Amino acid sequence: MENMNNKVRDSRFELLRLVAILMVVLSHFSLFGQEQRLQLDPSLWDRIGADLFTPFGKVGVGLFVLITGYFLGNKQSTIISAINRGWKIWAETIFYTAFMFVTFAIFSREISFGLLVKSIIPVTTVLYWFVTSYIVLILLSPILNLVLNQMSQRQFQYLITVTTVLNFMIPVLQINFELMVLLPYLLGSYLKQYGMEIKHKGVYLTLILLLSYILIIVLNTRGHGLALTIGIIPTITALLIFLIVLDFKPFHSSIINKFATTSFAGYLITEFPPMRNLLWNNVLALSNVDNALVADLIGFIAILLILYIGVFLIDLIRQKIFKALGVDNAPQHILAFLKNNKMLNRFYI
Repeated sequence: MENMNNKVRDSRFELLRLVAILMVVLSHFSLFGQEQRLQLDPSLWDRIGADLFTPFGKVGVGLFVLITGYFLGNKQSTIISAINRGWKIWAETIFYTAFMFVTFAIFSREISFGLLVKSIIPVTTVLYWFVTSYIVLILLSPILNLVLNQMSQRQFQYLITVTTVLNFMIPVLQINFELMVLLPYLLGSYLKQYGMEIKHKGVYLTLILLLSYILIIVLNTRGHGLALTIGIIPTITALLIFLIVLDFKPFHSSIINKFATTSFAGYLITEFPPMRNLLWNNVLALSNVDNALVADLIGFIAILLILYIGVFLIDLIRQKIFKALGVDNAPQHILAFLKNNKMLNRFYI
């Protein structure tokens, strides 16, 4: 289904974008904040509590990229539009890495020269693996979309099948995780062009979530069960959630849409290395809470407050700064300058 119109965003997908980032941050809470509980010969309930949100991380990644593929994958994107989209993500990332580095340099000693370099060029140094992968995907989208739009449905299905097989290999062969962003993009584009009918989506979603928890909690094999929640399983989970959301009626909420514009900042801030250590090893370690499920509830509420009050207010300020300085439009200004400068134009003759 299309967005409600070109100017008003369908809040189903903006809400889903919020949920996607929330899932990623919650998974980091389980992975980094509750991991110490698994070192103490935990009971089954402690295992469940410690890893309650762990399967959500790559599901959130899949949802985020699915949304992009659904709305971008069938468009004939120009190189300039791809650069503009990539630049906006790049600029926001650099803003937060610089902001966070300066903040920790002032109030903490947990900084290094290596972190300084990564904070200055976070995308190139892969400070955030997802940001680097996502920007590369966006920059390649004009060529990728051109190929996809010229494919027959059967050829498209073959491409998805091959990519799916490669995703199966990710946890087994330790293939680069960046491959994970391609399959959700292809699925989103395919859904927009051809649709997909799956009956009993809720039943399948329940079963695959149970499978994820069995792999990571009941088996409790941190090196194997965790690896098997990376790759095809979270992608299928994300696809089922996306299809369920597609069945809902389109609606518009300016509040949801405004919050969604700040969602990516939540990932950038909480995943900055010193902030990650501060959040999960100190503020929300919750080691004094004996019951892991109670700790999950406290952590969930705290993360909601962090993302939808703290990060929301910070990113509103960032948006105003960018608007005042015209940061988001920098590529157009640079291109216009190059086109209008006669001396520089000599180099293009």
